[in-house]
Amino acid sequence: MIGALVTGIDGQVASQFAQSLEAAGYRVVGVDTDPLARMLYPPHPADCCYLLPPPQTQEELVADLARVVEAESIDVIVATGITVIRALACVGNPTPAKLLIPDARLVDLCESKWLTYRALAGRLPVPETVMLRETADLVSAARRFGMPFWIRCQDGQAANTAWCAESLEDAELWLRLKRGWGRYTASEYLPGANLATTMLFDREGQLVAGTVHERVSYLGADSTPSGVTGVAAALATRHRDDALDLGEQAVRTVCEAPGVSPSGILTVDSKCDARDVPHVTEINARPTNTWLLTQAGVNFADLLVRVSLGETIAPLPRHAYAKDRLFLRKVGFGCCQVDPDDVLQPWVESAAEYPAAASP
Repeated sequence: MIGALVTGIDGQVASQFAQSLEAAGYRVVGVDTDPLARMLYPPHPADCCYLLPPPQTQEELVADLARVVEAESIDVIVATGITVIRALACVGNPTPAKLLIPDARLVDLCESKWLTYRALAGRLPVPETVMLRETADLVSAARRFGMPFWIRCQDGQAANTAWCAESLEDAELWLRLKRGWGRYTASEYLPGANLATTMLFDREGQLVAGTVHERVSYLGADSTPSGVTGVAAALATRHRDDALDLGEQAVRTVCEAPGVSPSGILTVDSKCDARDVPHVTEINARPTNTWLLTQAGVNFADLLVRVSLGETIAPLPRHAYAKDRLFLRKVGFGCCQVDPDDVLQPWVESAAEYPAAASP
């Protein structure tokens, strides 16, 4: 049985990948660095999970993964979080396990929403955006975009940096609170659907599969000023050729500057304007929600493993998944009893001694 190592098993993206791999018949091994990670303990969708010490450097992180790969005879590394993806992209994969992720230069470019915007502006639909360095930039944004307009940090993934500014006074207070001058941008507000285009590219840069889903609502939306969080509560699959085309064009366009080809899974977020035309807001060099896509007919985790192992897969038809399926996120994962001594045990140094959680 093919063994797949899923990193950051506690994360919502990784746990969805593990579910999809389990459904496809793979042996799943998970790793995480949080001793209180709920997916480290039964019930979880992995055959076993390892608690790793928090790494201080990218090299240490890769070395820890390599030890688990050897201990578990792993065939494929499935990297889901941007920290692990960047580490493996920068340091390289020293293990015999196969790995398919975007190039390090593309990862760095996509992590900056400002650099992504500059690469796409004037070539593809994007919301007009300006960098906020001083109060005059806010005034200029208000004149260009009108009210409201969108403010957010140019890097990172935290939705808690975002703010829909209804007035200049509120916008300036937000920037002072976040110490955002020189790091935050202002963009025109787009009122339409919030779409995600998920794509898998093989090692030669050929698109193997692409899907579109809409984030209908967000978990904990009332807990953030923007009403947007990093976790969608309700999602729906969509058949939108415009978003698929835009997503692939956006990825290939940003690949031009570093001179690389796309590889692995990338996700393009877009927001529709009042005419329902999607505009690219960001590109993530990682997967997002995939379990709903597995249930709808396209198992990205399975496809990623097969392509990583060298299998040649003909591009899937555009609409190989069910249309307009609505999915509601389950908030809880159930409860399990654990020994506090096991949870709070000291970090260990050798991979052979890494504590593996009991199998479900």
